[in-house]
Amino acid sequence: MGTAPVVVGVPAPVGADGGTKAPAFRWYLIPIIALTICLIPNVTLIILAKQAHLARSDDRPYLASQRLDHDKAQRQALAAAGGVFAWTLDGANVRLSYQGPVVERVTVELQRPNDAAGDRLVPWNDLITPLVLTPGRTGAWKVRIRGDRGQGEAILLDAPVEMKVQ
Repeated sequence: MGTAPVVVGVPAPVGADGGTKAPAFRWYLIPIIALTICLIPNVTLIILAKQAHLARSDDRPYLASQRLDHDKAQRQALAAAGGVFAWTLDGANVRLSYQGPVVERVTVELQRPNDAAGDRLVPWNDLITPLVLTPGRTGAWKVRIRGDRGQGEAILLDAPVEMKVQ
């Protein structure tokens, strides 16, 4: 009996009789791998959180939330009476129109969710004539129409608008 032939590219067998010894498991790598797995998503969350620059949309959100039911009832009553506020995008402009019963003291509020400095409040005195507004900046805007139908001021339209460059 001779020695076993050695084939190139095939590892030698591991044995107790002096064959090649198996490499030792590197236990110290387990905590390093575990910490890396935990660290990557947390660093990602921190980076994404720093990129979001949100501003408060209302100074007293609790007080504003108390009027939600009143505003919803007013919108439903206006819709039942045939009142319809509509908006369309016309290039860089928002065109607002209204058809329906009389609404008094109507104001249009343009809000930018992440920049309160760009917010505008525009009175809409003649509902028969469509109102054309130019936000002046692309991105997400909120159009909020407030008016009074005799039961107190209410938000009659609250719609998100995405302005794009034309």
